[in-house]
Formats: sequence, structure tokens, C-alpha cells
Amino acid sequence: MPDGPRLALQEVEKLPPNLKEDWAYVLLLLGKKEEALVIYRKAVFKPAPAYGEWNEFYEAQVQFLRGELSEEEYLARAGVSRARQTSARCDIGLFRLATGDRRGAREHFRQGARWAGGTTVLWCQMFLSRMEKDDKWPPWIPVKK
Repeated sequence: MPDGPRLALQEVEKLPPNLKEDWAYVLLLLGKKEEALVIYRKAVFKPAPAYGEWNEFYEAQVQFLRGELSEEEYLARAGVSRARQTSARCDIGLFRLATGDRRGAREHFRQGARWAGGTTVLWCQMFLSRMEKDDKWPPWIPVKK
């Protein structure tokens, strides 16, 4: 693993347990799916009273991140909301990327990059842009055969 990703992994490992869930995406970007799953499986879904329909999606998101919900079911639970679809596409893209499925990751990032707002769309656009410039990006994740 090159220095940058190795150093990022060392920093994630130093995090206190209560912050690791927030940074597990970094593990996916480093190709560490199993390590991310360990963190996500400890995640506790906390519904917020004012979020109504979003709570259902957040619950589905936690289930997907734990490996308890298929991609198809996760997308179905995102419904027609572009914001929720973008969030789901980003999550799925990162899991695909972590396993070396660049083609699948690129497709989910492409679909997630269509919406015109929110930070998740920016992540999708950034990952997609990087992957389109370099078919082997990120080089520290072996390509799935």
C-alpha cells in the first residue's frame, strides 16, 4: 500500500471508538471492506423525531452498511427521492470499489452524480471524475477479475 493510503489507515486506527463509524467510509476507499463492516455492525440506528420518511431510509442505510440488506432492496427503500437515491448510490459505489469492482462502482457513482445538490453528489462526482481519468484508480485496491 502506498504511503498516503497507509498513513490514512493508521489515522483511522487511532480514532476513538465513538468516531470510527463516521470515518468507516475511508476504510472502504482504502479497500478495507471487512474492517468497515466490523465498525458498521456495531452502529446503532437512532431515529430523529423530525425526520419522518428519512428515518426509514436511514434505517435501511444502516442495514445495508452492516451487510444485512441487498443493493436492490436498499435502492428500493431509497424510493423516488433523488437525495436518498444519491446517498444509496454513493454507499453502493464505495462498497463495490472496496472489493475492486471498479466498473460497478463507476456506474453507481455516475448515477449518484446526476442530482444537483447535497454533499453526497459531490462525493459521487469526485470519485467518478478520478476513476474516469485513471482506470486503475485507486491503485491500492486490486482490480476484481
